[in-house]
Amino acid sequence: MLGKRTPPKRLVLNRSVVMVDQDIQRYRLAYGRALEQAQFQGGFLARTSHELRSPINRVISLHQMILEDLCDSPEEEREFLQQAQTATQEVLALLDQLTAISKLQIGAIAAAIQPVCLQQLFSEVQQLTQLQVANRNCRFSLELPPTEVYGLSDPIWLRQALVMLIEICVANDSRQIALRLVSAPTAPSLILQLDHDCPDSKWQEPSELWQQWPQRGPAILSPGLRLGLALQVLQQVQARVCLDPPRQDTPGGARLQIHLANGQDQRWDCEEVDGVE
Repeated sequence: MLGKRTPPKRLVLNRSVVMVDQDIQRYRLAYGRALEQAQFQGGFLARTSHELRSPINRVISLHQMILEDLCDSPEEEREFLQQAQTATQEVLALLDQLTAISKLQIGAIAAAIQPVCLQQLFSEVQQLTQLQVANRNCRFSLELPPTEVYGLSDPIWLRQALVMLIEICVANDSRQIALRLVSAPTAPSLILQLDHDCPDSKWQEPSELWQQWPQRGPAILSPGLRLGLALQVLQQVQARVCLDPPRQDTPGGARLQIHLANGQDQRWDCEEVDGVE
């Protein structure tokens, strides 16, 4: 009987090198996503701390006026108490948002492709970016897709990529940002469209900039590195990205489109499997 032929040592070595290189790329991406998450949470904490000062100072001032009998009438005193209550609710809303941000996870090292509800995804992205947009006086228009629209992706990875792209627009002094679904809900490929008015020179970065990181790059991710990271994340969740040139109808504006496979059929398959007893 003929024994099994042993693969040549050179072939085994080449396979090992390829596997090691894939592991390096995988962990490099995981490191970048973790660093981005920490940078995002740190920035959000700093912005929230600043935002908390205004309503807290308003509550202190209103209560001080009441305690020192500076109100002209009981009606004015009740009005001050109502304003203080409104300011307190603003503080609680910011604290709730800060708690939610602190619990964000980056997910697994490998993306888990599954049906993702785009309406829920858009709502989470809006919640995570509304403070940054407001602080930079940027108009952010977001249109929620219908509830029945599902795309195939990893929800945690895709959410992080969209937040990164919007923050890149804000960091590059964009004054108008719009995120919406432009394809039909039943189309085989769902198209998420991000319109912005960033200068094209700031949006485009050399591809080798990300390839050389972190060996030749700062520990804090610049907008260019974040763009490279976001594109890498989208590639891992099987999304196709199209960077369009500046639009003719909106001078100075540009458009980015993310194509996702429609996950409606897979969604029903998952629900049928979950319902089997």
